[in-house]
Amino acid sequence: SLPNGREIVIDAKTNIEAYLDALQAKHPDEAEQHLKRFARHMLEQAKSLGSKKYWKDYKGSPEFTVMFVPGDQFVDAALEREPRLLELAAESNILLASPSTLIGLLRAVAVGWREKQLSDSAEELFKLGKELHDRTTVALGHASKLGESLDRAVRTYNQFVGSVDSRLMPTLRRFEEAGARSEKQLTEPKPIDAVTSELRKLPEAEEK
Repeated sequence: SLPNGREIVIDAKTNIEAYLDALQAKHPDEAEQHLKRFARHMLEQAKSLGSKKYWKDYKGSPEFTVMFVPGDQFVDAALEREPRLLELAAESNILLASPSTLIGLLRAVAVGWREKQLSDSAEELFKLGKELHDRTTVALGHASKLGESLDRAVRTYNQFVGSVDSRLMPTLRRFEEAGARSEKQLTEPKPIDAVTSELRKLPEAEEK
């Protein structure tokens, strides 16, 4: 099991019986026959292991199985008799790995997954940034329109106040002076001094 819940299937049941037989052989020719049989067994085991497709049983596993070989000498001996061993095993989605290569393989895969996760995170942040920009643009557009409406309302109100002050109030005052008034006190409307600040559209370069 690797970081981020990833898993790699490793099979450690390499058949080395023929290799051990070669070590016990009394004649070089006999030892060579055993080593050829060992290479053949290695290839047959790789193909058989590939047909089982163990990676399908593990979520997040890459589509290969590691066939662990317990020593570099075993791999070397098999390759001398079957030079295409690694290539043929790979065609069955099997990677042969000795102790010296297994750790390096696992580290390389872990780094690849970590970089993939960072790439996915960056892409997700980019999408969120675009979505935020889009929503903010809409919201600011509404705010700008509201500000324009408020600004128009203020100008209209102030025009009304000016008209009341210059035309209506003098006439009402003359009525008061003549005694034609109610018990209520006239209240003069006051102009609004506040000025709305218009939202500034960002230049094209800044939007990017």
